[in-house]
Amino acid sequence: MQVKQKVCYSCQKLSYIYKRIDGKPYCKFCAYKKEGKSSSIKPVSTKRSNELKEYSVIRQEFLKAHPICQAKLVGCTQTATEVHHMVGRENKRLLDSKHFLAICRSCHTKITEDTKLALELVLSLSKHKSNE
Repeated sequence: MQVKQKVCYSCQKLSYIYKRIDGKPYCKFCAYKKEGKSSSIKPVSTKRSNELKEYSVIRQEFLKAHPICQAKLVGCTQTATEVHHMVGRENKRLLDSKHFLAICRSCHTKITEDTKLALELVLSLSKHKSNE
C-alpha cells in the first residue's frame, strides 16, 4: 500500500500528513508548532545549567585564593585567569576543586595542546586511572 502525500494546511508544502488538528492536515513540523512543542533539544540540561551556575561561584573563589599561575611553563604570564580541570569536567568532576589548577591562558593552551607533556609534569591526570 502506497501512502499519498498531501498539502500541509499551514506551510502549504506537499508532505506526509503527521496529524490532523481541528480536522485539518498538518505535516510533522507544523503539527509540533501548532501544539506548542519545541522541535529542538535544549543545548544544556537544567541539571547541568545549575551545576554551571554553582561552578561559576566556585571558580571565582578559587581564582581569588590562587592568583598566581601554578603551571609556570615557558611563556607564562604569572597571573592566573583560568581554572584547569586536571581530571576533566564530566559529571561531579566539574565542581571538585581538589583537581583544579589555577593557570594563565598561555599555560592552559600548552597543557591542552600537549597532553603528553601535561601528564609528564602532572598538570593533568588520566581519567581512567583515577579512583573517582
